[in-house]
Amino acid sequence: MPTVCRPPKRCSASPWCDGRRVKITVKMVAIRPPAAPNSERVIALPDGAVVADALSQLGLAHPDSHATLLNDDTVPSGARATTVLKADDTLTIFPPMKGG
Repeated sequence: MPTVCRPPKRCSASPWCDGRRVKITVKMVAIRPPAAPNSERVIALPDGAVVADALSQLGLAHPDSHATLLNDDTVPSGARATTVLKADDTLTIFPPMKGG
């Protein structure tokens, strides 16, 4: 049985939800392959998906090492498995920071 976006009112009013999945915008800043070269894209995920699901779908080699923002708020690596994505969210991903 397909999942349904919740709440239904948001889903029917939002062009980002097709009734079974939520669509979010992903912005990738200075990310090299294996991620695709386009730095901004829209992806669809099942209703109830979390930040970790989005990172997994993007195919990043080491997603836990990347910095993430959800709607300009930091999402620590420990919270990615519990931070639920909603239609129209913007997930920004930065490469691991190295150096001193």
